[in-house]
Amino acid sequence: MRLTVKGEPLLPIAAVAALFAVRFHAFLSGGVLYLRDAGFFFVPWRTITARLLRAGELPVWNDWLSNGRALAADPNAAIFWPLTPLVVLVGPTGLVMANAALCLVLFFAALRWLGLRPWAAAGGTAILLFSGVFQSMPVFANTLTAFAPLPLAVVAASRLEGPSGRRNAVVAAAGLALSFLGGEPVVTASGATACAAVALLRRGPALPRLRLFAMTGALALVLASVQIVPTIPDLLGSTRFRAPDAAAGALYWSVRPARMLTLLEPRLVGDPFAEKDSGYWGAATFDAGNPYFLDLALGLVPLALAFTAFREPRGRKALALAALGALLGTGRHFPPVGLALEHLTLFRYPEKWWLLTTAALAAAAAMTIDALLAPDGRAVLGRLGKVSLGLSLPLAVLWLLPDGALRATLWGVGLGAGTTPASEVATALGPLLLLGAVSLLGIWLVSLRPLPGPLVAAVLGCLFLADAARRVAGTCPAGAPGLYETSPDPRARGRFYDEAADDPRVALRRAAAVTSGLDPMRAATGVLSGVLYAMDNDIDRMTPYEATLFSRRTAALPWGEAKLARLRVAGVGWARRDTDEIVTVEPTRAEFLFLPEAKPFTDLDLERPGHEPLTTGLFEGPAGTFGTGTVEVLERRAHRLRLRVTAGSPRGYLAIARTYDPAWRATVDGRAAPLLRAEGFLSALFVPEGTHEVELRYSLRWFALGSVLSLLGLAASIALWRRP
Repeated sequence: MRLTVKGEPLLPIAAVAALFAVRFHAFLSGGVLYLRDAGFFFVPWRTITARLLRAGELPVWNDWLSNGRALAADPNAAIFWPLTPLVVLVGPTGLVMANAALCLVLFFAALRWLGLRPWAAAGGTAILLFSGVFQSMPVFANTLTAFAPLPLAVVAASRLEGPSGRRNAVVAAAGLALSFLGGEPVVTASGATACAAVALLRRGPALPRLRLFAMTGALALVLASVQIVPTIPDLLGSTRFRAPDAAAGALYWSVRPARMLTLLEPRLVGDPFAEKDSGYWGAATFDAGNPYFLDLALGLVPLALAFTAFREPRGRKALALAALGALLGTGRHFPPVGLALEHLTLFRYPEKWWLLTTAALAAAAAMTIDALLAPDGRAVLGRLGKVSLGLSLPLAVLWLLPDGALRATLWGVGLGAGTTPASEVATALGPLLLLGAVSLLGIWLVSLRPLPGPLVAAVLGCLFLADAARRVAGTCPAGAPGLYETSPDPRARGRFYDEAADDPRVALRRAAAVTSGLDPMRAATGVLSGVLYAMDNDIDRMTPYEATLFSRRTAALPWGEAKLARLRVAGVGWARRDTDEIVTVEPTRAEFLFLPEAKPFTDLDLERPGHEPLTTGLFEGPAGTFGTGTVEVLERRAHRLRLRVTAGSPRGYLAIARTYDPAWRATVDGRAAPLLRAEGFLSALFVPEGTHEVELRYSLRWFALGSVLSLLGLAASIALWRRP
């Protein structure tokens, strides 16, 4: 009796599920994500989302970071990703695991749609699961969500012809739209590029495919409007758009061409988790000491399988897509790509394009597995043996090199830097190079014998899993279940300001001092203990430009009365000095203050020295000069704030330590009142003398417009699907 799930054989699916459970058992048994961006950004952001949803509030505004920030309008928050509400039930780590499982399910489905046998599709999915890139994807949670629907979209885009062409266009559009909702636009762009390549670069009449692909793109944009429409005004006012930081710009984290050699052995740059700095000799060759993806390798067996697919038409297309992703991933190291990305600063970190390379190579490897399982798989086995023999040669040569020559070779091609001794390099790499060469030679020897295809596939599977276990060990460690269980700091009055969060030396010193790796006084991780953070000297380019400007101007001031005055205006109650001392600033003036009158206010544009001063606000007076009045908070929600304000000046303004955002609307006693900028980036409004009720409400008009457009796109998709 053959067990199936909706027509699919159960055993291959169960095998992939078992491998997933083994790979991520530490998280499935209660461990939590914390490494790199998972702990710094994604877990806190998802915690905010869960907190708001549990309270029955719309997750449109994040009041914890940088005096408040748009939440749903930032794609990185992935509020509109379909699985995001699960965070309420399973928590941030559980949500990432659910997204990782969905990613593998959809990749398996895409390979099956290509016509591959179930075991071949399972093999390709396992290759993706144990690829170097997939080990970093949980850490960068949005890469999982943005990547998950893309394989199906690419397969659908390759079939924009014949009777099912229109339906396939709908599937491709839905995949691209869902990818955008996943919150990583560069990953979506890589998928769109792959869709364009497979749809248009084919033989036969191009005009019908071009027509359907244009429809695909338009439909994808309309379907994703619920995220795109609110994002546009937020993006246009952001630092990312108006003054992108060169240190985090489009060419940051480009893949050096020589790094592609790590496909043969990922530790050619050393071990990023080595106990000693000298054990990671490639660190100095990367833009930030670490690459975006710590590892680009798939393993030697998958690599040999992928290259063997070159003889087949589908395999050549997959390898061409892999080459395209690798080329675009080189960024500044390939002048035509570098020149284009230099002017497309929204598409940061070219290394993200390696996702396309990884998926395409895994698909090509699955195609070879499928051919091996066919009755005439003997010829394919012979080609696999020759490819394996060829790949073994560079590994054998590197292994045979004397210690000094091996080190000189790695340093010469840019895979190493620093003072790591040649003997240490050889000791670390020698066994790995020998093991890799022997494994490939073993495949070559197997190819010389007339063995059945399933037996060959089983041997290859064992070799692959043995190598994978070695490669992925420790690459995505889990934290203790209680890692994020913190309580509010009793000194937390008003907003918290970190004087040196943007100083790398201070940040490194603090990171070394915090044993858990989670500094509760960091901008994002402070969220976990209920700390409200002021200004933005941490990393988030979606911050309004004026807010970034004010923060950098404040950070540049020495500690003294001038700096304290700016901190008080921003609602700062306490601060951490660069010496790590926690000091009280002004706990009694935590959120609201009265300004006596409006005056012109200018601030220098620190991003562009030599330019004219930039008008960034409406108010500035002598330090400590404020008006009089009282404020009582009647209601506070994520999208609404009601106050009873008693103003003591006929010309006074109420300033609120909240980032100015045009989406907020204000009323005084039920009548609309213009919301203005105070001190360049905060919110203020005129309140007449006396007692009044003031309400600030977050406008949902852009979300409403986007939702209507997305619903229209959904209706159009259904109509196109049903149309004969």
